[in-house]
Parts: sequence; structure tokens; C-alpha cells
Amino acid sequence: MSVTFGCPSAPSKWVENPCDFRGCEPGNRCGYCEDGIDRQHVSEAPEINWANGNARPLLSLLGLDADDLYGSLKVEDIPAVRRTIMGLLNVETHRVPAVREYEEFGGDEVREVSHEGNLATIRVRRTCRVHVAGLCDEQIVERLRRFDTLLAYAQEHSFEVCWG
Repeated sequence: MSVTFGCPSAPSKWVENPCDFRGCEPGNRCGYCEDGIDRQHVSEAPEINWANGNARPLLSLLGLDADDLYGSLKVEDIPAVRRTIMGLLNVETHRVPAVREYEEFGGDEVREVSHEGNLATIRVRRTCRVHVAGLCDEQIVERLRRFDTLLAYAQEHSFEVCWG
């Protein structure tokens, strides 16, 4: 899952590009385009899309609700959040709570034994392996800068910033 941050009130436009879906050609269209043309509604405001696992620690660093990944910032609240970002960018120790090490777990072999009369059956299965990507300080700084760019645009144009 992911969280998209943007300015829903910002102007948007339709952009047309040739369809790049593999195998989409005249006489055999993919079904996602209109006769080989891909039309997308694109906002003029910057947009950011982060994985839930990256959005939560960053929202938390900014003092915003990280439990509910739906929210908004009113125009009058943007300057305070931008000041918080500047503080975080200038003091590395303030970013430490968001740093996360790479983690891998699961993939273990599990043996299940069942007995029916004198016959024992052993079933071996593996649990799924889970990889949790790390979040290093450089990535946090880059994300804070991108978020500040979005906030600067919203502040300059008097737009609310929403995410979900």
C-alpha cells in the first residue's frame, strides 16, 4: 500500500502519450488505452507517493498523525510544518527516530505431524519470507526535501495539502 500527497485543488490537465503497454498495437489493443493513445489527468502541483512504511515515520517526525494515513494540512498550518522540516534537515539527531534497518524474517521450515492410528504423517511447509526495506538518513533527508517542495507550492498558491 502507499500514500499519495498532493494538492487536490490545484489545476490539472489531460496529457496524451502513445500507449506503451507491451503488445498494444493496431488491431490488437490492450484495452487500457483509446486506440493507442494513453490519456492521463495530471495535476500541475507536485505529487509524492510513499509506501506506508515510509510515510508513517516521516509524518510522525513532522508531528502529524501517523496512525491514520489520511489527512490534510490547511494553508495556514503549512508554515509551521515547513519550519519543522527545516529543523529536521539541519539537525541529524532529530531524524534518528525515523531511521529503520533492513529486516528479513520468515521463510522458516515448519513441520506438522498428524497421527491416524499407527500411521504418522509429517508435512513440511515453509512460511513466507518477508523483507522490510530499511530507511536510511539520506532517504529521510531526500523525502523531507520533496515534501517541502510540495508544501512550498501549496503555500505559494494557497492550496490545501491532502494525503491518503
